[in-house]
This record gives sequence, structure tokens and C-alpha cells, in this order.
Amino acid sequence: RKTFPQIKNPGGLWDTAVALYSQLPGVNIKESALTIEWPKYKSKIAFSHLQHEQDKLQHQGAQYPVIGFDEVTHFSKNQFMYLFSRNRLGMCAPALRPYIRATCNPEPGWVRDFLAPWVDPKYPVPATSGEVRHFFVRGDNVEWVYPEDLILTGDPLQDPKSATFIRSTIFDNKALLENDPGYLTQLNSLNAVEKARLLHR
Repeated sequence: RKTFPQIKNPGGLWDTAVALYSQLPGVNIKESALTIEWPKYKSKIAFSHLQHEQDKLQHQGAQYPVIGFDEVTHFSKNQFMYLFSRNRLGMCAPALRPYIRATCNPEPGWVRDFLAPWVDPKYPVPATSGEVRHFFVRGDNVEWVYPEDLILTGDPLQDPKSATFIRSTIFDNKALLENDPGYLTQLNSLNAVEKARLLHR
């Protein structure tokens, strides 16, 4: 998350993770370090924040096979791309394919620009929800490869990276609505812009 308090908000990421992972055997939960570990398997989940631009440098030299951004629009493009460069395998997870997951409402900004194939109706060759597309990062620009032009060589220095966007709304979160059906009423009481972002997207 963007800030430390957002991680520890009641019912937020940390509380939900503890409730979920505490049911598994061999788990070691360290609230002071915001980590959930499985010593037997030499694996752990760590929760962190990037409140300030320079906070990205705290991850210099790190090897993260899996990275998750909650509300990726809260982060700068530079923060995301720096963590993108840390998404790699270490000796501890040689069989795992590195990947990044991010949640968002793609409002105007760099995330919406990045997701143009899925969310921009004027994009020349639009992508459907869940369709995998490939891209290169050249300097500050993201260049998408059209499906008909895609050639994969198996060379990590030459081949593009892949991404997809899965469209969903609050109505896809059936567990939340069953647990708190009144949440829809709360969203419906927002102003028009916030309602469009949180209820209808």
C-alpha cells in the first residue's frame, strides 16, 4: 500500500492476511515486522509501503518472485517500474515464474495510459478483458506489440513482457456482498464521480 497506516487499517490487508494464513500449519506471524513466514519452506510474505518517492530505494538489490500492489494508482510510475525491476527469482524459488498482481480503478494517469489496450475505446487494436498482450519498456515509454506482430524467441533480452487486465465490478465480489449487503447502499450515496469509480467499474 502507499502508506503504513493503510496496511494496518482495521479489516485491511494485514488483518485479512492474518485471518487467512493463521489457519495454515507451520506459520510464524510477526506483526512487528509485518511478515508472515513458513520457516520450514524458507518462504515469507512481507508487507511494505512506498509513501515517498525515495522509499523505492529500500528495495534495492531485492529479489521478489511475487509482488502485489493494492490500489496501484496510488503509486508513481517510477515506483512501479523500479519494483518491476525487482520482480525476479532468487535462489530460494528457482521453479517459480515471477509475476506482479495489482488492483486498481484505472482513472486518468499513468495506469490508465498503461492499460490503454483494455480501457481506451480509441486504442487502435483494443484488447478484451483477460486477454494477454505483450510490451516493451523503452526509456519512459511502454510500447505494445500487436498480436499479429508478436514473435517470441525465448531470449529474455529480446522478448517482451506480458500483461493483462481483468475488468470487474463490486458485483463480482459475491463474498463481500453476502457478508455486508448494505455496502451497496453506501456506495450508491457517493457523488457521481466516486460512484462511477467504485460502484459501476
